[in-house]
Amino acid sequence: KYLLDHPEVDILSCYVEEFDKIPGDKHQIKKAPNKEKTNSYIKLRNPINHMGVVYKKSKIVKAGGYLDLPYMEDYYLWLRAHNLGLIIDNIQEPLVHARVGNGMLERRAGKVYKESEKILSKEKTRLLGIHPVLSKLIYLSRTLTRSFSPIIKITYKIIRKI
Repeated sequence: KYLLDHPEVDILSCYVEEFDKIPGDKHQIKKAPNKEKTNSYIKLRNPINHMGVVYKKSKIVKAGGYLDLPYMEDYYLWLRAHNLGLIIDNIQEPLVHARVGNGMLERRAGKVYKESEKILSKEKTRLLGIHPVLSKLIYLSRTLTRSFSPIIKITYKIIRKI
């Protein structure tokens, strides 16, 4: 229904409620920006909760589809789509319930993750026109927090409340 009411939207997702054992037990909602806030948000973070995404396939094909960039294929796609002027939006309520844990946060670290983050940083400069120094600072903030598992958990907990 949302896409019928908003035909200008090319990529759509929603908030995600994260839980441990049963929905609601963590009381955590992973928020995402509405289309008006995507321009600034995408520079720092992935604007889409991938678990809830739907999109116009023809537009995604024009953006090149998913390309190989370990752990970041989706974010890289949204950057390229945004660069082409595709409209990204999020329904501002949780429509997906996701079990977290089982090492999910720990998998978002390591050498391969950092290398992908470095490539993504360069692509943000190329696609979004972010100053290289700012792009490097964003890269450092994103990779340093992932270097230490306890910090990852605290960071994600704080970010998801924003």
